Amino acid sequence: MESKLSGEPLPLMDHLRLASRSAHGTSRKTALAATAATAASPTVYRAATVAFATVYAELEATIEAVRLDHPRLGALHCPSLYRAAALAEDVAFHHGGDRAAAAAALAAPPSPAVATYVAHIRSLAGGPSPITLVGLASAMHIAPAAGGSVLGRLLRWTLRLGRGSGGLSVFEYPNVNVAAVRRRYKEGLNALALSPAERDAVAAQRVRVFALNDAVFVEVAAAAARGGVATAGQGVVAVGRGLAVAAVLVGGAWAAREVLLGSVGVLLGWA
Repeated sequence: MESKLSGEPLPLMDHLRLASRSAHGTSRKTALAATAATAASPTVYRAATVAFATVYAELEATIEAVRLDHPRLGALHCPSLYRAAALAEDVAFHHGGDRAAAAAALAAPPSPAVATYVAHIRSLAGGPSPITLVGLASAMHIAPAAGGSVLGRLLRWTLRLGRGSGGLSVFEYPNVNVAAVRRRYKEGLNALALSPAERDAVAAQRVRVFALNDAVFVEVAAAAARGGVATAGQGVVAVGRGLAVAAVLVGGAWAAREVLLGSVGVLLGWA
């Protein structure tokens, strides 16, 4: 895509945002529909957290491994935005602080949708164009930083967690100037030297990330329709308030706002 004013290619991050606009809207509707059919539960949030902890652990380990052989992927190296460790803390919290149980949940075979997600990340890293990881990874790391403080407060309310009690580390960035880190991260990605074909391939992966998460949503809705949360060993994620974390991790503040507020029937109007 080119700027209408200058004819120059748009900055990469603007290109990705515009290329994925339609998929983003569809993803929000999918998440909202799944949530509307299901009751909210801390157990549900726990299961969703396990699912996304698995995804983030794979993504971030992959970035660290692949960037050594592909210098351009060094632009994705941003530990301040990484979420796997924070999600692991949340998994432990939502297992009552039982770290052995949390470790067992994270080590259990993943659900089909999560397994597909993990396999896709590996296929990008091991494929002919690892630079396409930029499309997926940038979405997954920018979104939670974009609206995490607001959503953390909403989730603390919906999950009835006391202030400072823990359980929502995924939305917390202690001792980090999030706005400054996000700005530098985007600047680094915008500075990447990509061919037109690479830009299009990266954009395709930005679109694909919504499909991957929608598959988790569909799986979640199916689990809810069967009457509840499957065992951790089966690795099937549940539905309800837990979809809020999935929405923000993929779609940012707008997606999670629609999911959360749709599930409780509240109409608010902040931007």
